[in-house]
Amino acid sequence: MAPTPRRSPAINDVLVSSGGKRIEENIPLAKGFQFERKLSPQKEKKLESFFQVDKKAVESETPVTGPVSKKTAKPDERLSEPISRKAKKLLVIFISICLFAGSGVAAYLFIPRSKVIIYPRHKIQEMDLEITGDAARSEADMQSQTIPIKVTEKEKELTVSYQTTGKSASSLQKARGKVVIYNEYSNSSQPLVATTRLLSSDGKLFRLVKGVTVPGMTSVEGKAQPGAIEAEVIADESGESYNIGLSEFSIPGFEGGPKYEKFYARSTKPMTSGGSGGTATPIVSQQDIDEAKRKAETEIKAQLEEELKKDFPAGYILLPGALEQEIKDAAPAAKVGDLKDNFDYYIKVTARAIAFSEDDTKKIITGVFWQKSEENESVAPVAVQVEYGNISPDFSARIVKIKVHGKIILNPELNLEQLKKDLLGKNEEQIKDTLKNYPQIERIEVDFWPKFFPSRIPSYEKQTTVELRTLNL
Repeated sequence: MAPTPRRSPAINDVLVSSGGKRIEENIPLAKGFQFERKLSPQKEKKLESFFQVDKKAVESETPVTGPVSKKTAKPDERLSEPISRKAKKLLVIFISICLFAGSGVAAYLFIPRSKVIIYPRHKIQEMDLEITGDAARSEADMQSQTIPIKVTEKEKELTVSYQTTGKSASSLQKARGKVVIYNEYSNSSQPLVATTRLLSSDGKLFRLVKGVTVPGMTSVEGKAQPGAIEAEVIADESGESYNIGLSEFSIPGFEGGPKYEKFYARSTKPMTSGGSGGTATPIVSQQDIDEAKRKAETEIKAQLEEELKKDFPAGYILLPGALEQEIKDAAPAAKVGDLKDNFDYYIKVTARAIAFSEDDTKKIITGVFWQKSEENESVAPVAVQVEYGNISPDFSARIVKIKVHGKIILNPELNLEQLKKDLLGKNEEQIKDTLKNYPQIERIEVDFWPKFFPSRIPSYEKQTTVELRTLNL
């Protein structure tokens, strides 16, 4: 029987326990094989940990040809090299520095903003025109220099109250009292206006303070009774001599007619308050009536103008010269010499107005400029200002002639995109040098954000805006 050949040792023939010792029980070795320990147990553990050897997996999958030690092996624990606190601190500091530096670079490249405001060296063209407004037109016509207009008409009534400022001639106080006025003339009533004269039996003249209406005669038990009404009277002149006792009064206005004997008055109490130390009595003067008229006309004109403006479309203007007023009726509720503290003034007015769009006027001015201009390609109109002169309306024909003085503000043509590229990344001195190549620019303003960053325009186009503005005239 041939001898059994010896096999070479394999990895499964050598097991390493958790203590780092070899288990060699009943494991045959090849003749002449000598196992030498070339690594220390600690290094073997490090090597095993590095390759992540699962001991349990090896034990479960590796066949064992001989008896194994009954001693239970503890599972291997991976060993790790502890990191010192100092190393951790240095690592944190290093990472923080990197983050801060990265943030600073990002902020410098992406956060800064700048706004460049360009004020070009503008020109002004002026012209005088006479523009025709025609209600029959629907749109502006540059050739005939005609614009459409709107015509409207409105009527309004107004009553204003006016405080009397006139005073009686004397600073002495006038006597006052009451009388009863009788009508023995007819069954018809008789009106008497304020300031109607009443003459006393001793020749003292008094006047009615307010207008009254004396009732007609009546019949009581078949006997005729005169109509009667009480009224307040005031002396025509100041002074104590008008403080008269009970008296009868005639009405001089009826003298020479049948009513003179049939209309009379009797005082019920003596007249009083006449003499010095009093205030002058208010009396309506011609100046009061003139001022009341002016006040009424001013107020009704202002109210009509506001109401007329509401009748026109948005954007239309109503100039004073295109408003015509006609007074249909006007009357004060008093006359010169009336003894009144205040009185009313009535007025009725018809107003007609013409309005037009100022945009249409600017279109005509701009169109005339383009017709006459020889530098169309080098300038661009950016604003039009209009001053209005004489206005001549013809309401019956529904047209108006308007003299205008136009100002056109012209900016030179600028390539803003190229200018923006030329300014990117420039500081103050470099900006000044760049502007030498742009004589069309009067001046520029640059706003930097954030304010604490260096005064330099960012190098990226998206971080810079360029705005064109017109200088205030």
